[in-house]
Amino acid sequence: MGANSIDYYAYTSNMRNWNAAFKLVLGIGTLVFTVAANRLWIFAWVFLSMSALTVCVGRLSVHVYVRLLSIPLIFLLLGALTIAVEVAREPLAIHKLAIGSWYLMFTRQSVSLAVHVTGKALAAVSALYLVTLSTSVSEILGVLEKLHLPSLLIELMHLIYRYIFVLMDTTVRMRHAAESRLGYGGLRKSLRTFGQMLGNLFLVSLKKANRYYEAMEARCYDGGLHFLQEEHPVTVGQAVFGVCYFGVLLVFLAVR
Repeated sequence: MGANSIDYYAYTSNMRNWNAAFKLVLGIGTLVFTVAANRLWIFAWVFLSMSALTVCVGRLSVHVYVRLLSIPLIFLLLGALTIAVEVAREPLAIHKLAIGSWYLMFTRQSVSLAVHVTGKALAAVSALYLVTLSTSVSEILGVLEKLHLPSLLIELMHLIYRYIFVLMDTTVRMRHAAESRLGYGGLRKSLRTFGQMLGNLFLVSLKKANRYYEAMEARCYDGGLHFLQEEHPVTVGQAVFGVCYFGVLLVFLAVR
C-alpha cells in the first residue's frame, strides 16, 4: 500500500476506531444539509468543522489535507470562472474586457453565484473527505451490505475500486521502466514512449487482473466477497457529538 493511497490515510486515521455507520451518517448527513443550505456562512462552518475533524481528530497532516483538497479545488475554480464570466455583444457591466465585437463581463450577480456554488461544493467535498480519509472501503461496503444493497453491486464496487489501483500500479511501473531506459529523452521519444505505454497498459493490466482472479479462486472464491470486520460500537461521546452537531446545523437552517 503506497503512502499516497487513500486507504493508507484511512487505516492510519485516529478516527479509524469510530463506528463506520456513524461516520457515514455524519458525513452524508452533513452533505445533505449542505445541499439544502443557501448561506455562505453555513458552507464556511461545514468546511471548517469537517476539516477540523479530519485534521485535528483524525490526526491527518495539514499538508496532506491541503494537497488532497487542491485536486477538486482546481476544477471548482475553473467552474467558478465559467459561472462568473458572462459573454455578450453589449457592455452591460462595469468590469468588462472587449474581444473583437464581444465582451467578457463580470457582474455582481454572476460573481456572487460563482462564490456561492464554489462554497457549497467545497463544503460538500470536506464532508465526503471526512468519510473517505477515516473509513476504509471494506468498512463502507460492510455498511452498505448491512443496508441490504444487492451483493452484486457491492462486489462490483469493490472490484472496480481495487482494479483502479491495479491500473495505477501498472502505469507507475511501466513509466519507471521507460525512464530507466531513457525513454523520455526528448519530445519525439517521449511521445513514442507514451503511445507504446498506453498500448501495453491494457494488456498488462488484464494479465494482472487474471492473476488476482486466480488467487481469489485458490482461496475458495465462490462468487461472493466476504470481509472480516471489526465491531466498533458508537460511544456515548460520539452519539452526543453527532446529535449536537446536527442540532447546530438545524438551527443554522432555521435562521433567516
